[in-house]
Amino acid sequence: MINLFSALRDRVFFIFAVALTTAWAVFIVWYVRQWGWGTLAELEPVALASFIAAATGPVAALWLVLIVFAQQREQTAVRRHLADLGNEIQRSVENLEAQANALLELITETKRRSFLESRSQILRDLNGYAAVMAERLALLSSDAVDAAWARYGAGDEGVFANAFLAGESADKQFLERLAQAAAADPLAQSALGSYVRRYERLRLHEVEGGSVLSREDLEDSPIGQAYRLFDAAERSGLSQTSDVLEAAAVDSPIKNERATPQLDMFGRAVKKGADRSDDLSNEEPKVSSG
Repeated sequence: MINLFSALRDRVFFIFAVALTTAWAVFIVWYVRQWGWGTLAELEPVALASFIAAATGPVAALWLVLIVFAQQREQTAVRRHLADLGNEIQRSVENLEAQANALLELITETKRRSFLESRSQILRDLNGYAAVMAERLALLSSDAVDAAWARYGAGDEGVFANAFLAGESADKQFLERLAQAAAADPLAQSALGSYVRRYERLRLHEVEGGSVLSREDLEDSPIGQAYRLFDAAERSGLSQTSDVLEAAAVDSPIKNERATPQLDMFGRAVKKGADRSDDLSNEEPKVSSG
């Protein structure tokens, strides 16, 4: 509507200027005819130039004013258009910033959830490996393992690691016995190595998560302490694995994978540490370790 009004206004001005110019030209023709065209031809050059200037000056001034006004209107329209364009660009930039912030928050939340889920899965794996070792090496009974899984489900992430730490505190030769017993049981040895590798992956995962405090807490937790114990046992057992397996094959052939004299000796040696976990089975209900 505004553009239509502006177009009509400009057209009215143009028509008015044309009409005024035509009227002025008619007046000049009439004026010259009053004096005669011959008289105009007899004028001196200076007088003729003055007459022409007087005849065309008002028309030229009129069109010059109209041109100036038209240019001003065009400049105003251009400035208005540029201002609208600048406002539109500003709104677009603000929308892009809002979308970028929303996308950044979404990425951050997704990474945080992925980090927590991955960390939780690794912790479950670590406790699973520790549970296998504790049961295979006769450190925990089946009932104690069930009770320990119940405590883990209630939020005690270091319940299985605490069983080994208790054994270590009760027996000064616990590390050596652990390495020997694990070397005699391939499944326990596999669980021991898997615990060490999985913990190292968790530690790397904590670094990737960017939480120094979380990593320090992990190192000081029962799971971190158990890692250092298992890592030392694995290193110690690497040099003894062949000798232990050969001795076990010669002295006491394994008929039952879980029952070997050396493993029973290990269970008796850490009986004090196992008592702590056996108490859990009397306090917690049994649940499946899944």
